[in-house]
Amino acid sequence: MNSTQRRSQLLMILKYETDTITTEDLAKMLYVSKRTIHSDLNVLIAQGHEIVKIPGVGVTLKDEKEGTIQPSIEMDTIQYRRFQILKEMLFQGNTKSYTQLADEYYVSLSSIQLDLKFIKENFLEEHCVELVSNELGTYLQGTETRWQKTYIHFNEYLQQYYNLNYYEKNLRVMLEELYGKHIVEEVFHVVESFSKFNLVSTAQYYLLNIVNVLIVLSFRAQLGKHHLETDHGAYISDKIMSLQYFLIAKDILNMLEERTGISFTDEDIYYVSSYLYGNRITFIASREVLNADIEKIISEFIKEMSICLHADFEKDRQLYNNLRMHIPPMLYRLHQNIYIKNPLLESIQSEFRIMFDVTWLVADSLQKKIGVRITEDEIGFLMLHFQNALDKMKKSKKILVVCPNGIIASSLIANKIRRVLPPLDIIEMASIDEVKRFGVTGIDFIVSTIPMKDMGIPTIVISPSLNENDEKNILRLYKDNVDKMPLPAFDFLKRYVQRDFIFCQKNASNKEEVIKEVCDLLCSQMIVSKDYEEYLLKREKKGGTDIAAGVALPHGPLDKVNKTTIVIWTNKKSIKWMKYQVKVIVFFVVAKKEIKQLRQILEDIFKLIGTKKNVEKIALISDEEKLHEYLTGGIIC
Repeated sequence: MNSTQRRSQLLMILKYETDTITTEDLAKMLYVSKRTIHSDLNVLIAQGHEIVKIPGVGVTLKDEKEGTIQPSIEMDTIQYRRFQILKEMLFQGNTKSYTQLADEYYVSLSSIQLDLKFIKENFLEEHCVELVSNELGTYLQGTETRWQKTYIHFNEYLQQYYNLNYYEKNLRVMLEELYGKHIVEEVFHVVESFSKFNLVSTAQYYLLNIVNVLIVLSFRAQLGKHHLETDHGAYISDKIMSLQYFLIAKDILNMLEERTGISFTDEDIYYVSSYLYGNRITFIASREVLNADIEKIISEFIKEMSICLHADFEKDRQLYNNLRMHIPPMLYRLHQNIYIKNPLLESIQSEFRIMFDVTWLVADSLQKKIGVRITEDEIGFLMLHFQNALDKMKKSKKILVVCPNGIIASSLIANKIRRVLPPLDIIEMASIDEVKRFGVTGIDFIVSTIPMKDMGIPTIVISPSLNENDEKNILRLYKDNVDKMPLPAFDFLKRYVQRDFIFCQKNASNKEEVIKEVCDLLCSQMIVSKDYEEYLLKREKKGGTDIAAGVALPHGPLDKVNKTTIVIWTNKKSIKWMKYQVKVIVFFVVAKKEIKQLRQILEDIFKLIGTKKNVEKIALISDEEKLHEYLTGGIIC
């Protein structure tokens, strides 16, 4: 997309936006930087468009008379021919030589060469398929995601040229000619039934985006073409956060499948969820009056999470509405033994471990009121709503690690950074090419092993090995430029680690043996209730509490604990817990009356065992007194 086309599309967005919109949102939708958006807005203002900039709020376009926004390129004979060539390649998949195209359109070979060059340079933008010419002929190629983005771009081009909006009849006529009447009718039927999902869009521009996505997806799926996991391009935290819409996307595609007979895959569902996330489709409160018990559960869940995370979620209406939408169907599924797989559960547990565990602990504490135990897959979905609310409050920061030496080197650096920065922060990894492709919108801080110029946000260059001096510089720059508040002190763990609850170099042969011995001790001292072991084992069956560093963090319901206690167990030989072999087991035994300390205790634990190096050091200590001294000393090395 060239600058003229981009500005025309920017005008179209502003025309149908009913409220102010931030330059950050505009940058995300048009795949450019905020700086480019500001530049485009200045050009449009200079051209006479009345665009109002409201500092700290966003921009809006004053009403313009019909017809003032015109397509940037007039459709002459040459342009029409180029359009027809591209249409034929997209919808018929033909491979043709220059000579065949010249004969078909009654023009010279040089004209066809210019046509294909124009298509390649002006229409097939970075995220589209490639135009290939070789001895076989000329054709299009690319991943399925690129194919579908090209169809969507093709639709947007026509809609922009003919100035068609969501409510115009000619829009459907044009789409039916390309994709068939049946698919187009059923997609519009589903989108028009969004009100049944209690969904609302802030502008018809976004509804039109969803129509284009669903029509193209259905058209390709009908041909047996589906998205692949490797097709997705985005930072991992963005992929995870788009899962807020995964269940809605699943319902939408289920409706389409029932009405069209076209089958969709889980990857297709994820693709739609990412579009819902990126196109400002938002939840509204249910029109139906919820059961009073469910209303109470939602309110209490929000209250407990607010206490745990030291964040006032109770004033967040969007969070409340999201949970009203999410929790009733979730409870129905669980009561009916309908289990939904969370496609990014492992990534969620890795990237948002503390938030995941806090959400699970709070859910466990409300189990009696909920009436059913929530699975780890459901916890993964549920957690996203609170993480999103936390992000809006700017309570967590997003750090980008840039390393040209591959994912392994980036992972090593990211793991080291995690031990010096707050655990609720999100750490992304990217190559230089990915930074150029996805930009740095939403990134607060960059750590790079190579120099990076004019990024517009705090950036520090470190050595590839990330030495101790690098760690100090990162922490200093972070505190000076990103977070003016002091980092959490490493002192909460000290309050709850007692010498009598530290066990070194034990000889247990399995996790059940470890759990039984620890729970018997806790029960004998009336720290937990008699049935705590039973609940803890049930929790383990729902999903392992082990992590890749070689540690298990078993925990039971808060309301079964009388006194907060941290139990440390190290084993001589590794035990297969769930997914991983572990030598260090940290029992996270927290009483509900101390829920305010939940987050800080978790943060301290993850600082302590956040790296394999720390875990190995703890596992090698053979004396309980020395381990107690090490733990309460807060030494991280």
